[in-house]
Amino acid sequence: MGKLFRGLGSSQPYGMALKNALAALKPLEIPNLIVLGPAPFWGAPGLPTLAYERWERTGQIPLRLDGGLGHSTVKVERQIKAITESSGAAFISLTNLLCDAGGCLVHVPGEPGDLISWDYGHLTTAGAEYIAFQILNRAGPSEGKLAGTSDDGKLAR
Repeated sequence: MGKLFRGLGSSQPYGMALKNALAALKPLEIPNLIVLGPAPFWGAPGLPTLAYERWERTGQIPLRLDGGLGHSTVKVERQIKAITESSGAAFISLTNLLCDAGGCLVHVPGEPGDLISWDYGHLTTAGAEYIAFQILNRAGPSEGKLAGTSDDGKLAR
């Protein structure tokens, strides 16, 4: 299993930082080096507030909400993907993983109390575990399973 290295962002300094980090890792010949794109960006007031407001109106926390895929998120993802692929590393789109035509995931499916992000875009532990499980599950049995996880992707505590 390769190492995970989370994408750094879109502005020139961050893009350059990602290029430099990938160049520094190249001599290590890390197999299956993966760079993750940005998570959905919920802006102010943040995902918890948006989920709470929906809960107040409907009595339910929705599985998905619109609004996590602004123009800047798409632009940042394209830049990170281009830098990553030019370095020979693999790129995984978190927006493709978490979003569809119905919106972006608000919480881990089946677990309305486990939000994906704890603010405008930083992942919660539950959100990160869900993403790791999804990535490893798609990798197939030859790639193995995240050590310490159950079959539903939750880390053993």
